[in-house]
Amino acid sequence: MSTKEATEAVEAAERAFPAWAKLTAEQRSHILRKWFELVVANRENLAPPK
Repeated sequence: MSTKEATEAVEAAERAFPAWAKLTAEQRSHILRKWFELVVANRENLAPPK
């Protein structure tokens, strides 16, 4: 990741945080669980074996 990409990622996180902070812990946990399930389901595409 380049410095520019890292900066853009941090800036995107800063913009997203207020909305994320307004969610309840339960809502956040559902989102994170769904993300986990998607990562597991797509792990071959995300990190194919060498």
